[in-house]
Amino acid sequence: ATASAYGVPSYVFMHVPPKCFNDAVAEFSSDHFSPFEIPEGRGFGYAGEYFPERCTFDFDGSLFALLKEIGVKAVFAGHVHKNSYSVPWQGVRLCYGLKTGEYDSHLKDRLGGTEILISADGSFTHRHVTVSSGHDGK
Repeated sequence: ATASAYGVPSYVFMHVPPKCFNDAVAEFSSDHFSPFEIPEGRGFGYAGEYFPERCTFDFDGSLFALLKEIGVKAVFAGHVHKNSYSVPWQGVRLCYGLKTGEYDSHLKDRLGGTEILISADGSFTHRHVTVSSGHDGK
């Protein structure tokens, strides 16, 4: 039985994203990849940096298959500071949170946070809330 079969909506939060995040946005970029905005109607946000294999895990997709099987609605991740996107992928929403601080590499016009609102019925909405940065980033 899945979590959703029991009426319990589930969401996963992790720092390092599984490989499916790269897979989900690879179809939008032919050169793997130059930074780009997620196309309207396909999600939202900004894919600013490809993350190589050393920055991810779940290469065989077994974790992602399990998440789908148990009915996870969304996976929220971070780690690669210049990414802040949200796309549906094989029935699961993959969400890269907006970077919050000015330390380390960042994009000065893409700092803030990701607001997530979960309703009593388990549905959710989310958006990036940006703030101004006083530094240029790296």
